Amino acid sequence: QEQSASFIGFRHMSGIGIRSKNYVMPLSRGASGFARAIAEDAGLTLIENSATSSDDIAMNHIATTFLPQLAQHRHTAGILLIAVGDEPISALKISSQIQAFGTPCEYLNIKDSADMETATTLALGTAQELKMMALSGLDHIDLCELTIAYQEEPACLAELVALLEKNNFVVRVHQMSALRK
Repeated sequence: QEQSASFIGFRHMSGIGIRSKNYVMPLSRGASGFARAIAEDAGLTLIENSATSSDDIAMNHIATTFLPQLAQHRHTAGILLIAVGDEPISALKISSQIQAFGTPCEYLNIKDSADMETATTLALGTAQELKMMALSGLDHIDLCELTIAYQEEPACLAELVALLEKNNFVVRVHQMSALRK
């Protein structure tokens, strides 16, 4: 029997949920400002990190405990790591470990770029690609009716609804008040 490819989502008692959180995280304090700007410009969720690159204990905890747990969380669609390049643990190594869990993970070492403009362009392009990876499983979900409820309209709602409708989903969109969230 042929198995169909899996989708980036999870099953729960009420049906299926889509992995919807794309995170950006600086690997050290030195990359925080850049990561904050990318989060805002690319519409990613920022995870603050105040660890310095010289704090081996904190860096090890991030690499071996925090990021693997985040990667395995059912709402995590993807993770973008921002590094200065002087961290004791390689961003490539951490990214590879996260990808081993099946979670898309990309990284950028700021020092690998010729200048900040190039680093910004690369980071924004990578963030967009990461977000598109999370949508790659929609074609594996049986056609059905889908309701999207939100309190504040997500930036990419129109694109998501258009993609779902293009794939023959019947989509209902509801804005919920803070009292009913």
